[in-house]
Amino acid sequence: MLSPFLRHLPSLCLLIGVSVPLLPVGRIPAKRLAAPPTDREERKADTGPDAAAVKENTVLIKKQLHTDMESLETLYKYFHANPELSLLEVKTATRMARELRAAGVTVTEKVGGTGVVGILRNGPGPTVLVRCDMDALPIVEKTGLPYASKERTRDKNGNEVGVMHACGHDMHMACFVGTARVLVALKERWKGTVVFVAQPAEEIGQGAKMMLQDGLLKRFPRPDYCLALHCDSQRPHGSVAYTEGLALANVDTVEVVVKGKGGHGAHPQTTVDPIVMAAHLVLDLQTLVSREVSPMDPAVVTVGSIVGGTKSNIIPDEVRLMLTVRSTKDKVRKTLLDGIKRRPKRSPRGPTPPSRSSRSTRRSIPRR
Repeated sequence: MLSPFLRHLPSLCLLIGVSVPLLPVGRIPAKRLAAPPTDREERKADTGPDAAAVKENTVLIKKQLHTDMESLETLYKYFHANPELSLLEVKTATRMARELRAAGVTVTEKVGGTGVVGILRNGPGPTVLVRCDMDALPIVEKTGLPYASKERTRDKNGNEVGVMHACGHDMHMACFVGTARVLVALKERWKGTVVFVAQPAEEIGQGAKMMLQDGLLKRFPRPDYCLALHCDSQRPHGSVAYTEGLALANVDTVEVVVKGKGGHGAHPQTTVDPIVMAAHLVLDLQTLVSREVSPMDPAVVTVGSIVGGTKSNIIPDEVRLMLTVRSTKDKVRKTLLDGIKRRPKRSPRGPTPPSRSSRSTRRSIPRR
């Protein structure tokens, strides 16, 4: 059973005043961290044997947060202004390692690439893993904030892109560091071991796998409980949301390459136009959710990128589509992915049948 202080770990996520839905993973007792309390349970919590300790710990935690708030906000702005894409989180990982060491945590760097693992031992007790993500997205920031990202880089296809923390990982890292500082400062209030995991490449679904393959659960203490979080702009300011069971959806990233036969735009009859086929495919994909998945099952198929052609009067040889696929059940996931594989074969073809290929990368990290 978690000590009264360790049960405050979810609340430590509220370090700079944003709302964060808690995603409990692993053997977390449902009645402790998942199901909303009933009126009877709330009354029991107010008068139970742990009530006094909970109130006392709350006061101590808030006091510590007040002390650290300014520096954590500065740290958040640093991360926001200096984002790095997946697998390239070198400066970010270095800063995360430095912050954990400064807090008094034993740190190992370069776990599964740029991953960072910190260990905070504090006597016998449960082992709790706290995880955050570090990578940013290929987006040009247009917020106009004084600490807005001005970063530019090349993506895996050689295209120049902006880089922005548009998914909240800058917030997650600041909460993560703040949690470490509070736990170190109040070590006399709890016992056990905390494993801090700063994960790279969350956005492409590879970082967790890379860290596991590098021995995350073998080289470091194996956790009894795992905690992760994600900020949510749709939640009220200053609140934590949590649920029993499923919180967010699984995600698959799928790349579809529609191959045709290029030629001059003035003579389309001599070509197999992949742009026309891709346009039909985009519309056809929308029927996967509306006609092949039960209305009772959440599902999403979104085409987020279409790339093809270089000039107005040239029909290209191929068009590339990038899809995000969201599902909450294995059966629905299979229906969607199988349907995506079938759809290109049904697209209108020109005089010569084009070839098509698709690649799917599964990501097991819950996403919104």
